[in-house]
Amino acid sequence: MALKGNLQDFPVSRLLNLVRSARMTGTLTVEGSDRAAQLAFLKGQLIHAAYADQDGLPNLLERAGVLSAEQARAVMARSTEISDKEVAVMLIGAGTVSQDDILRSVRAHTVDIACEVLTWQSGMFHFDAGQLPSEDHITVVLDVESIIGEASRRRQAREQGGVAWPDPNARFRFAATPPRGKLELSPEAWRLLPYVDPRNTLRQIARTVQLDEGQVQQIIHQLLQAGIIEVET
Repeated sequence: MALKGNLQDFPVSRLLNLVRSARMTGTLTVEGSDRAAQLAFLKGQLIHAAYADQDGLPNLLERAGVLSAEQARAVMARSTEISDKEVAVMLIGAGTVSQDDILRSVRAHTVDIACEVLTWQSGMFHFDAGQLPSEDHITVVLDVESIIGEASRRRQAREQGGVAWPDPNARFRFAATPPRGKLELSPEAWRLLPYVDPRNTLRQIARTVQLDEGQVQQIIHQLLQAGIIEVET
């Protein structure tokens, strides 16, 4: 199925719904105003996402808080010519990370890219039927409808109260003057609060409490709006 055009005529959400409903297999390349991304689908489900200028797995794991900067640099020095899967096997074998750490980080990264691409309103796109990532890449299986819903939730949260959607690499602290009165928080928020510390990034908190990064962003956003926490500057 030949599919190409302009995002102003065919928005990304419509593209993804078409891919999902038609159970298409292939790679959608979207060229935005300042960067390009590729989203790969298998029978209508998203299995991989990457920016054209994306770096390797060690840097992805560093941004996710799974590896330290020093560990990422050490791995990169040893892994310039090996695939992401080989890097993963090496890290798991050394006991540095677990398979769950890697899959959770790749899944969150894939969702983040898809959610960002869903905000692009101008640019060009084309779909290459049958084209999938090489077997060297680590893939996941994600429901497109859920991703569109997550992108919508993130957009709504950004628009509420003028408080910016928190960056995954941001760090937080408790507000110097906390709000008065009884705190009415969700169980997930209470579970997250003990890990609010300037030493922890949002991504590290998500990994520790084993929640989806998007969920943690939403909770952190609500805590910021309520004045319970603030961004560590």
